[in-house]
Amino acid sequence: MNTNPSLIFLLVAAALTACNSGNDTPPERAVAVSPSPPPAPPSPWTYRACESTVASSPADTDAVTDGIWQGSLTNELTKTTEPWAAIVSADGRFHLRSSGYTQMAGTLDVDGNGYTGEGFAKTGGTKWHDGSQVSALTVAGTIAERDRLSGDFVLASGDAGCFEFAYDADLYERPSSLDLIDGRWIDYDDWSFLWIALDVTAEGAITGLDIYGCSYAGSMVLQDERFNLYAVALDILQRTDDSYTCWGPGSFEGFAYLEDAGDGSIANHFLHMALVAGNNAVRFSLHR
Repeated sequence: MNTNPSLIFLLVAAALTACNSGNDTPPERAVAVSPSPPPAPPSPWTYRACESTVASSPADTDAVTDGIWQGSLTNELTKTTEPWAAIVSADGRFHLRSSGYTQMAGTLDVDGNGYTGEGFAKTGGTKWHDGSQVSALTVAGTIAERDRLSGDFVLASGDAGCFEFAYDADLYERPSSLDLIDGRWIDYDDWSFLWIALDVTAEGAITGLDIYGCSYAGSMVLQDERFNLYAVALDILQRTDDSYTCWGPGSFEGFAYLEDAGDGSIANHFLHMALVAGNNAVRFSLHR
């Protein structure tokens, strides 16, 4: 049987008209929507404005300050916040260090859960606001014992800001032993050349030499075997050729502690030193 094509066209058109009757809006197309990513955690390198330091309150005993502390320091003049670490000894000496070579050092006077302190700050190459690389330092703040260390700093250069540190119990509350530091400790420069080697004996004696001909001699002493902090005395001796100035020269004192490189083995420890002589400060991060 032959079917009239015109009839077929009319039947299809009628069917489509019936389907769309009463609905002039075409159906919406489904659009896939990706879920919003979670907010990124705040970067330690992002500027965070200083807040008012919590006022200290009187206490029957002075807060314990010793420890290794991790956190950040903000320079309000340059509007920068960077990761810093702090070492504080039982006798109140402190050494704050950036992830680079800028350092602050001095002594704290603790009263209850508050403190004040004086010392100096040395840049790692750049300069402070007044063009100096070393500037007088004052600090003040509060301590939540074995928890938080916060405060404000002011430099004679005009730089000022604040810092906030958390107590690192995992790093500090490790037994110390001269056996752990016995051996050779080395470091490489930015061009992957071995630039320094220090030998430490089981009795804590230090000897060493760097590629510039500067020599090192001193000692490491246990302070409290319950904690991962060693007292260091180190003489940095200028070589006879004065064409290069050693990091000193001078008689430095300060602290050292061990940090795991990752797998927790003694062979992969880092030995971090923070040392002061007068208004000069040096730091080392050595490994096996």
